[in-house]
Amino acid sequence: MVGPFLTTKAFLPQLRLSKNAVITNISSNAGSISDNDSGGNLSYRVAKAALNMVSVDTARELAPEGIACIALHPGGVKTKMSGFTGHMGPDEAVTRMLKVLDGIDMSKTGRFFHRDGQELAW
Repeated sequence: MVGPFLTTKAFLPQLRLSKNAVITNISSNAGSISDNDSGGNLSYRVAKAALNMVSVDTARELAPEGIACIALHPGGVKTKMSGFTGHMGPDEAVTRMLKVLDGIDMSKTGRFFHRDGQELAW
């Protein structure tokens, strides 16, 4: 979560120039505190929970400037990390996430979304 935080900080001057700036942190439902019944992978889950908190706080801090911030869960993606057991390849996952991003405005800042657009629980 340090990387996304520092990246946001570095790009803030450019984001402030945009009329529709959206900071998107790639998270995971594994970081959900209220929807966490599967256990395991403690370090990964804690890191994603921390990233979710960074997303919420960034959204609150930058909302007065018109900069949105969301967390976005790509779902199960066929990558080395998942042992290639995901539901789709990276290209399809990115295509779906871009559709979600097209619908993000300030009314949705500070929220957590799945790649299909469904809002997820923090």
